Amino acid sequence: MYAGHFFPEEDDKFLERVRAVVEEEEHQAMAAAEIDAAKGAIATAGESRKAIQSSGLHSKVQVMIKMERVKVTKMRARRI
Repeated sequence: MYAGHFFPEEDDKFLERVRAVVEEEEHQAMAAAEIDAAKGAIATAGESRKAIQSSGLHSKVQVMIKMERVKVTKMRARRI
């Protein structure tokens, strides 16, 4: 009696195609999630940068870096 099934080799081929499609969809979903996470991180970094710049902290940090460079230059000059 025919129960509505394919031949065994056709069943295997069909199931393999289904597995391949499911795996591809899973890969696409993971890639989309990674892209969304990266976009979120970029947006957060941008907002942090804006907050630092607007608070004047950015210029303070730049002054501190310049001061440290001057100290290092003076220390090197003393060694010579």
